[in-house]
Amino acid sequence: MSASRLSWLSLALLATAFVTGGALIVQRREAEALRVEIQLLRDAQRRLESEQAERRRLLAAQAPAAEVERLRADRAALVRLRAEIESLQADAERKARVEAPAAARR
Repeated sequence: MSASRLSWLSLALLATAFVTGGALIVQRREAEALRVEIQLLRDAQRRLESEQAERRRLLAAQAPAAEVERLRADRAALVRLRAEIESLQADAERKARVEAPAAARR
């Protein structure tokens, strides 16, 4: 083999080594980026699972719709009864004011 042929062969091998090395560096960077992305996705998955568990817990603790409706009806009845009590108290006070002078005259 001639010296120039060995030079070209050496140069070709060196260029191949650089290209291969460069490709390995790029692959390592991409692999690291993918590892980071995988970790981020795993963290997001854990948060999602935690939030879903919390949602299920809250839904299980929530009062049934019928119970909520019954409580609303009770509250409305309570408001009506309070208004009726106030009205009866006002009537009783008026009646007492009317009867007080009449009782004093006897």
